[in-house]
Amino acid sequence: MTEEFAVPQKPVFDPPFASERHFKAKNAPPDHYFTSYKRQITHRWCSRLTSRPLPGSELAVEYLYGKYIKNLSVSVINQSGRIILYFLGFLE
Repeated sequence: MTEEFAVPQKPVFDPPFASERHFKAKNAPPDHYFTSYKRQITHRWCSRLTSRPLPGSELAVEYLYGKYIKNLSVSVINQSGRIILYFLGFLE
């Protein structure tokens, strides 16, 4: 005597809010916009740091690129670049 069991199509234990994992606003720009804008902001602050002969500017450039590699937000990179530039100008 054989019995047939129905195989569920979905896993039994879904994570909560599984369908809402990739929530995105309706009018949000595409993801590649943020990536290229983040790269542009990073290059802008790094070029401003290297154009001025400030003490420790090489370390600051490496620090900003590290923030970019860690995929931190645009505002964090922007604020960090501004603060570093002002601080190194103060040290000069």
